[in-house]
Amino acid sequence: VYDISSVTDLALLSETPQLACVAMAAYRNYVVCVSADILNPASARLNLIDISSPERPAVAGSCEVNFTFPGALVVNGDNAFFASDASPGLVAVSLASPRNPVVVGGVATRYPVTDIDVSGPYAFLAEGYAIEMIDISDPTLPRIAVSSTVTGAAQFLRVIGSSLYVSQDGGPTGVCTITEQ
Repeated sequence: VYDISSVTDLALLSETPQLACVAMAAYRNYVVCVSADILNPASARLNLIDISSPERPAVAGSCEVNFTFPGALVVNGDNAFFASDASPGLVAVSLASPRNPVVVGGVATRYPVTDIDVSGPYAFLAEGYAIEMIDISDPTLPRIAVSSTVTGAAQFLRVIGSSLYVSQDGGPTGVCTITEQ
């Protein structure tokens, strides 16, 4: 945790050395952190770090997620959604009880995921030469709503308004219009 109140310096306030986070997101007074053991990459954990006192961050709760090399993470409401850049799939975790987060659902995807963004009831996934729109209106039963191929390897994506911007390795940045059926 760094103090950024000064525009001339970044002061280290505290550390949580026991965690090696590979993806992070904010949730209320917590940092959601997905950690993986480099020696045992299938032992990924989702951790909620209480940062109500930045000088003393502490793990409030965690759960095992059985994912190889978790990469992308986003929080939407009381749920975290994350995926792996090494194995296909999207996992939903309920954060409603920060001391006891629990995996509530998931869906297999075509390819490993490099990035996720959420807009309304949908999660958008960058998956190599594909992008997928996942209906997450019921986190216990996420489902693929739309799948589309792209010209270059999709690396990053962001939803802004009703447009989806996709950064592609070896191809142009794509812009898709999001329309509900």
